[in-house]
Amino acid sequence: MKLERLQEYVLPVVVTLLGMGFAVYTGSLMGQGRFSTVALLLGLLFMGFLTLIMRQYIWLLIIVAWPWPGSIPVLPVPFAVRDLGVMAAAVSFLALMALKIARRRPGYGIVDVSLAVLLIYMLTVLIRNPVGFLSTNSFRVGGRPYFNIAIACAAYFVLSRASIPVRSGAKLIIFTILASNYVVATLNIIADLSPRAARVLVGFYTGLAVDMDVDGGPPRLAPGEAVERLSYLGNIGIPTSMALASFYRPLTLVNPLYLTRFLALALCAVCVMLSGFRSSVLAVAAFILIATYLRSGWTEIVRLLVVCFFGLILAVAGQGQLYDLPLSVQRSLSFLPGKWSPVAKASADESTEWRLTMWKQMLSSNKYIQSRLFGDGFGVTKRDMAIIAMLSSRPGDSQETIMILGTVHSGPISTIRVAGYVGLVLHLALLALLARKAWELVRKSANTPFHPLAFFFGLPLIYEPFNYVFIFGGFDSSVPAAIYGLATLKLLENSVDDFRGTGVEAEPVSHRRIADPERMLAGAPRA
Repeated sequence: MKLERLQEYVLPVVVTLLGMGFAVYTGSLMGQGRFSTVALLLGLLFMGFLTLIMRQYIWLLIIVAWPWPGSIPVLPVPFAVRDLGVMAAAVSFLALMALKIARRRPGYGIVDVSLAVLLIYMLTVLIRNPVGFLSTNSFRVGGRPYFNIAIACAAYFVLSRASIPVRSGAKLIIFTILASNYVVATLNIIADLSPRAARVLVGFYTGLAVDMDVDGGPPRLAPGEAVERLSYLGNIGIPTSMALASFYRPLTLVNPLYLTRFLALALCAVCVMLSGFRSSVLAVAAFILIATYLRSGWTEIVRLLVVCFFGLILAVAGQGQLYDLPLSVQRSLSFLPGKWSPVAKASADESTEWRLTMWKQMLSSNKYIQSRLFGDGFGVTKRDMAIIAMLSSRPGDSQETIMILGTVHSGPISTIRVAGYVGLVLHLALLALLARKAWELVRKSANTPFHPLAFFFGLPLIYEPFNYVFIFGGFDSSVPAAIYGLATLKLLENSVDDFRGTGVEAEPVSHRRIADPERMLAGAPRA
């Protein structure tokens, strides 16, 4: 053996010995029944392997993990899949920065300043209203939202320093997000169809949108629900409709001559309506209208509304005469005039009245909000926890529990409860600036491969200020979502800037007419 070739033999031997040692150690742990420790070690090993393979593209872990808010009980850590993905990507990215492999320095603008002001203010809210966790025996418990904000900030730290590869990168991101949402939806479908499978799946992932009886029985309706809502189907309908509006001219989506697109949008509509939420139906409609305006202006919006109007007339006219739609679909469409089931109509009306009653009580007394100017912070006292525990055995009192927690299905009121009027102004300013930045990036990314991704990331952010104020919102989830939304816009902006810097121009893409990606690649004329 030649001395200069020694390294060729040393590395395989070292790797083999380390692998054998790891196998013996994990075998010993399994023999002792410490399966959670083995799962953690395998996860760390897999994470190291991913870091070596993906290198500066390790940020993709965040994109994949974000749609997974549940945890994995078999792991000896209390973190959600989303948390684990973000933390793993952040640690790996820090290592890459230390090794000078990731060197980008992010730029900052008015949106970043607005976010920083909100975060500093939330720090003062935390100082005024200290909160911990039940396991730490704190006087005030429920600090999870602060942790979620920290996780979103870690995602922002990584994504603001990342860039998407030009070749197929943008489409890959969209398909990756869709695939991740489809997997979550598929798990929920399996759990909903099979109670036995549900009991097994809950042992591996806790984020399933099914309710189980205390004795481990089959999924059931939540207390007070008159109509079963398949909320998990929104994981299929909403992101898919966003993707369709991102890739294609929306008017072609309602044109049966474009059969594939038409059927895909029809499937999205079915999934969204079966989910049973009127807010989801409105969101999909808003995404399509916003995309239409950004591409073609008001003229095409009028055409689209005319087509959809006649389609809705045909669908509604047949309800109760020629066919009966599922109750969840009727509930989703009950805000339209039609012959709806009294059960579905009553469920929707009672939900609206239920919310209005809570909002009036929250704002008309100091029982649930102590400081409306500066907010009471996240969490509740132990006394409130005892009241909630007592009310949990009385389903009819669920409204009182929700008001104590502050999760009253209203963006402004939930913000006032946590951060006061000051926090409401700061948060609405951040949402408005995010919407403007998303709008600008859609325009800026025209004539680049990232144009569809700009729509995909931007549509929900453009719609969110209206949705948060008038339709549905919760401060505890909105702040992390806003931080993550800004992170995706920074990622997109970096990618567009890198593409512009190459001096390479893609085939011109008019904001009025968008070509099919397949035809663009083939050099065919636009549809």
